[in-house]
Amino acid sequence: MRPKKGNLQKNDIRIIPLSECLAKTVRSNSGKKPGVSVETHCRIVGFIAKELLCRFPKWLRESLFPEGSELVAAAHDVGKMSPAFQEKIHKDIGKILGLIDPDQDKNIGYHSAVSQATVNEKSNRYIPEILGRHHGYNSPGINQPDSKVYGGSTWQKQRMELLESLKKVRTAVR
Repeated sequence: MRPKKGNLQKNDIRIIPLSECLAKTVRSNSGKKPGVSVETHCRIVGFIAKELLCRFPKWLRESLFPEGSELVAAAHDVGKMSPAFQEKIHKDIGKILGLIDPDQDKNIGYHSAVSQATVNEKSNRYIPEILGRHHGYNSPGINQPDSKVYGGSTWQKQRMELLESLKKVRTAVR
């Protein structure tokens, strides 16, 4: 999953493998340890959303939740696959990746802004905003999905690959 050095574009920041992109950390007696990956976290959230939707009466589900709603839930944290978030979360477990200043995560509007930018051009107008506001507030500014602050085109490509993977594993609730 790691591009060759010659394949990096001008705005690209070296990526880390999808399996090493952390979504969470876990507290232990000896400090914080790596938790689940972004991919695992997104899949779990999607499956939980699907299960909850199945518990609604069909008429209510069809009225309020369009087909694919579980995929939107699953995609909420694709923005955690950004160099600033990964640098920040890995720093929490004592590992320095050397990709970017971890404080950039705050400056770019956190991972929710990256999630919003990731799908901004590829989906209807409401889905990006749902992803961008999943913590209850709007990000101050959204950059292009392949901008350097989000990691460049290689990070965007990896986020899109994750979205495609999430689409494949979901099955319609209907």
